[in-house]
Amino acid sequence: MLIVDEVQSGMGRTGKMFALDHHDGVKADIVCMAKGIGSGMPIGACTAKADIMDWHKGAHASTFGGNPVALTAALKTIELLGRRPRGQQPRCRSLPRSRIEQA
Repeated sequence: MLIVDEVQSGMGRTGKMFALDHHDGVKADIVCMAKGIGSGMPIGACTAKADIMDWHKGAHASTFGGNPVALTAALKTIELLGRRPRGQQPRCRSLPRSRIEQA
């Protein structure tokens, strides 16, 4: 099982939707994300296939699990990033590789 923490690196911050996307053929079982997903709004998410995260109601809680305003921001962020080819962000793609690795 591969669990990927994309809190700092996800949502286009490395030039692709997730940092993991820079590694062809590598697939995460669970992806944790926050910060960038809400464009500054306090929200976090943990995604996985249903067979991994098939928990009963109330089995999981999150400090930044969402509220209507943060969820709206997250949905808009995902929509805007989805308009880019494969989530690529032009500014990140134009930075020298050393700057991207420092992010």
